[in-house]
Amino acid sequence: MSERGAGGRGGAQIPPRELLACAQSDVTVSSLASRPSWALRSLALLLWAVCGCSQLVDVDDLEVRCELADGEPDPCGAVGKRCGAAGVCETCDESVEERCDGLDNDCDGEVDEGHDEDDDGFSWCGGGVEELRDCIDEDPRIHPASVGPDGEPEMLEVCDGKDNDCNGEVDDSDECADIDCTEDGCIGSLECDEDTGKCIAPRPEGSTCGSDVECAGGFCVDTAELGLTTEGSGEVCASACCVDGDCEGDDVCVVSGVGLRACVPARIAARSEGGDSCMEDSECGSGLCVARRCVETCSTNDDCLISCVVNRGDALMGGDSIWACGANPLGRGDDGDTCFEGDPTGCKSSLCLDSECHDPCATTDDCPDGRVCDVISTGQSRLAACVSASSSTQTCCTNDDCDNDGVCRPVGSSGSWSMYCD
Repeated sequence: MSERGAGGRGGAQIPPRELLACAQSDVTVSSLASRPSWALRSLALLLWAVCGCSQLVDVDDLEVRCELADGEPDPCGAVGKRCGAAGVCETCDESVEERCDGLDNDCDGEVDEGHDEDDDGFSWCGGGVEELRDCIDEDPRIHPASVGPDGEPEMLEVCDGKDNDCNGEVDDSDECADIDCTEDGCIGSLECDEDTGKCIAPRPEGSTCGSDVECAGGFCVDTAELGLTTEGSGEVCASACCVDGDCEGDDVCVVSGVGLRACVPARIAARSEGGDSCMEDSECGSGLCVARRCVETCSTNDDCLISCVVNRGDALMGGDSIWACGANPLGRGDDGDTCFEGDPTGCKSSLCLDSECHDPCATTDDCPDGRVCDVISTGQSRLAACVSASSSTQTCCTNDDCDNDGVCRPVGSSGSWSMYCD
């Protein structure tokens, strides 16, 4: 990452590795980086002689504080460590995958490498600093405004429907002030944002956003509602899905227990793009690792080798229920059959609610005659399932499920969502 990018390091006071320091509780050795090594050794021996220290310790045993500064390498690298989030040098683990969080996770002397898709010097997370976040990390012409030698921003806003300087506002320069798309309309592929009166160039998935109209073919979603806590994620453009196969490129389908399902880049979901074996949820594109195997999410039995059942594991928002590939070999009841909620063998789908078995679904076409697909609540979770025919809403997995060029998007409010055609 260039000096303009987020997460640079600097300002640590690091003693050299060979320093031996007095290990006595009332003696602290710090701010020694500017001293020559012979002076540091002499100081350590003097402390030992004067203070009556019982032992000498290596610098590895000291708590060395560090300060992060933009455009500088990790100062803790001088002693084979890295500057951690707490401002203390930490032991390096070079096997750790580099994350986008403003830290040198893999201890190679670089920060957030691999997280700047367009090589413009700004990462998609900004190292956790909102002002340094690249709002569209696929276009090198769009990034936070750097200040030039004359004190003026190098990235200027132009009237093109884009947030050129990533300040959260589209076409906010004086030259664009007289444009009102509610009266004049928009040209080409630009879309009119009736709330602001600005023409908007729809953004790709993973870009920052403030409203649905800013996102190409999808919607704007708060990643916290998806159960994601990735540094610097916030609100991003996404599209609807039920399984990873519904997503394009390196995107993964994130299925939350509150009814939201969205394709987002794997880097924002902090997940691998795929794989079979795993040790933790983040190693699976689905975000679900069960018995050291990646388990795929699903919307119907056709998505799975065996069947699609309710999974109540400890993944995804603290254990919320989701549909996942698996099996209930002792399950008896089909969709609509009577069951007892305390009986785990009552339904083949493992979902018994209000004394009735419910199968998973994406649309009403997935349900038996006389049943429709709708969203139901199971405690704190929300699932799309077949229910008695009484709903007129159109559930969906992707935009292809919607009539008349409709968009499959989340409908609801915080903690309670449904995926419907709009």
